Order: sequence, then structure tokens, then C-alpha cells
Amino acid sequence: YLSLQVRDVISEKSQVYQQTMVVDDYRAAEGLKISDIELAFLVAPTDTDGQFVKQDLQVIPMSSRAFRRNQNAYVYFEIYNLTRDPFGQSNYRVEYTIRSFKDRAIPARVLHGLGRLLRLVEKDQELVIAYEQTGRQSDEVAYVELDLKETEPGGQLVRVKVVDLLAERESEKEIQFQIVP
Repeated sequence: YLSLQVRDVISEKSQVYQQTMVVDDYRAAEGLKISDIELAFLVAPTDTDGQFVKQDLQVIPMSSRAFRRNQNAYVYFEIYNLTRDPFGQSNYRVEYTIRSFKDRAIPARVLHGLGRLLRLVEKDQELVIAYEQTGRQSDEVAYVELDLKETEPGGQLVRVKVVDLLAERESEKEIQFQIVP
């Protein structure tokens, strides 16, 4: 359960917000899993420690889930329990599906992505981008930067699917956000 209480110091009135949340169990070290998707307005390499540092990346969250058209949106997540081959390498595919609730999907402008681009499919309200990636760890981080300049205001959905190509397993999550004028 999540509870949040806000109190106005002048009027001394308060409001309580409560919500039931489901939290995935990551204790089991079996099966491919991905974290929830975090929307951010900045993901950048760093060599310092800090509140928003995750595995040598500074990830500044955009908790409002609302981006202006002149901003870039970052989609950040973590991958767990990748299978490694006898040489210690993992091999996986990351597929991003960006769906617009309006007439047109986000234009095919991905500024930063990891790995080798495998597929780019653009439909009326949907854009699918797939990358193949290799790594040396069973747990990895991934992010992509989206250019929103030509995207119309309105609701967007991002779905991330990770396929472990060695174990033939997959996991996916999604999140919604808004583009505001």
C-alpha cells in the first residue's frame, strides 16, 4: 500500500492519497525479468555518486510523465537474469514499441540506443524499434533517448520487450506519458 499525506502549513488542512500497488518479486534468481520503466529527462554517464545515479549513469526522473515537445524523453530500465554462453556473453534483443493515442506516432528519431538496429517499423499510430545487444553480465541497464520535436501533443505508450536469445525467454513492461504543448 502506498499512502501520501500533504499538509498545508498555513491552513493546517491535510489530504491523504492511498493506492494499492503490486511490487514484482525479484528475489528469485531464475527467469528473465525487467524492472519497471523509468521515464527521465536526462540519462548521462557519470563517475560520481548521488541520489539519481544508477550503475554509472545519472538518471534524472520525470515523475510527472509529461514532456514538452522541445524536450527529449529517455526510457530507462534494468534487465535481470540474462543467460550467458560458455564465453560469458549474453545475447538479447530489446524491442521498443511507441504508440500514440492520437493520429500519428513519434517520428522515427531515436537519438541514443544501444546495440545494432535490427528493425524499424512505422505505422500510423505505432513505431517499433528493435536492437540486438551482447553483454558480459547477467544483469544489464538499457535506455533510449526519443526526440519529441515533431510529435503532436497527447498521450503516448511505450512498451519494452526484452528477449533473451540464448534462453528463448522474454519479458515486457509498459508505461504511459503525455506530450504537452
